[in-house]
Amino acid sequence: MKALFPVSNQSARRSLLHATGLGIANSRRPVVDIVKDLGLVQLDSIQIVSRAHHHILWSRSLSYREKDFDKMLERDGSVFEHFTHDASILPMEMYPHWRRQFARRRREF
Repeated sequence: MKALFPVSNQSARRSLLHATGLGIANSRRPVVDIVKDLGLVQLDSIQIVSRAHHHILWSRSLSYREKDFDKMLERDGSVFEHFTHDASILPMEMYPHWRRQFARRRREF
């Protein structure tokens, strides 16, 4: 079967890396922008070298430091933590979409 839109492997790979933010790690990209683009970042409690969510953010912004995560989550209010399918951080812009679930959980407990 002939491909409807032929794309080379190199072009497909480049598009995939760009879409996931891994094409070129921008050293000046704000961490909150990375979280917004990804939609959420799953938190990982296991630490071998560093916790996995730090690797996710660093691979997209080489200037990222772990203290940036703490500042973003605890002080500047740009993200919130919630249990989606696992513990995750989400952009604060998503908070209104979760209000119904928060209310339902309060009623259940």
